[in-house]
Amino acid sequence: MNRFAIGLVILTAGLMLASIAQAKSKKSSPAVEGPPGVTYKGGDGHDCKHAVIIHGAKGEAVEAEAESKWLEAQFPGYKKIKQQVTGGISFGSKGGSVDSLMEQVFITTTEGQEKTICFGFASESAKH
Repeated sequence: MNRFAIGLVILTAGLMLASIAQAKSKKSSPAVEGPPGVTYKGGDGHDCKHAVIIHGAKGEAVEAEAESKWLEAQFPGYKKIKQQVTGGISFGSKGGSVDSLMEQVFITTTEGQEKTICFGFASESAKH
């Protein structure tokens, strides 16, 4: 086989692998049916810059239910390890700032992977 044919085979194989990887990365997230009046926006929650934003939750009980429903849809059978609130008021050398409050939920998937999922709340359900 000459160099051109070998290069063409390698290029074709690379393109096929890239196409398969792209298709897997675009796997759609399952639709989540939250509590009545709740919708989900934002990212996939893998960090707080890509938080899952919960809209329409009225009260902490509904927020907790919305988080649980989202987690169960994404990671069926997950186990919650702990959760913590992050953000708020911080002070640095240039003065104070107010960051959005976020909630990080630490879970273990059924495959044994540990994940941290970040949730944010729209203004009508912001954490106090």
